Amino acid sequence: MIGDVGKFRSALAAAGFGEQKDCSIFNDRRLRSGFRRLKLWFANSVFYAQQSQQWALKEHLEKEFGDRILSMYFIESCNRYPTSDNKSLCIRLKV
Repeated sequence: MIGDVGKFRSALAAAGFGEQKDCSIFNDRRLRSGFRRLKLWFANSVFYAQQSQQWALKEHLEKEFGDRILSMYFIESCNRYPTSDNKSLCIRLKV
């Protein structure tokens, strides 16, 4: 059985993003809130991709997670270097 991080990686690969070598996926389960957050750090390749490729990723994520998806959004990556412009992709899922 494949876990949520594996499903996220599978959707990225299916949408043409390949191996996100410079990226790592943070998995955070929030028991009180009843949701899990997956965060792809340093997701600039996704943020700056063509819209058609972003829509393909959305479709593949919906296939993998179905109605568990609560929201998907980009945030600024927390980084030691204030001049960096790194984005992270977050997905909130029902537990």
